[in-house]
Amino acid sequence: MTTRHVTDWTIRVRIVEEDGQTHARARLEGDGRALFCYGDARLNPTDFEVPEIGEELAVGRALVGLGTRLIEATAKDIEQIEGRPIFVSP
Repeated sequence: MTTRHVTDWTIRVRIVEEDGQTHARARLEGDGRALFCYGDARLNPTDFEVPEIGEELAVGRALVGLGTRLIEATAKDIEQIEGRPIFVSP
């Protein structure tokens, strides 16, 4: 008999743009815990102002950071179970 486990995790992203700077905060909620990470982007003074590009870059950086934190948390969970240091590749 196959056991099935289904769960939903939610990622919420808040983006703030101000004076050529874009800041994103990504928050992962699920499995009884929350992780978050920030990403930033700034407008080069010689570039055209296209807010969507700053948003994409800031959010992308926040999500990459969030993924890294999730992998690090997973490694710590495995280390606690196994009682020894381990490496989890990204």
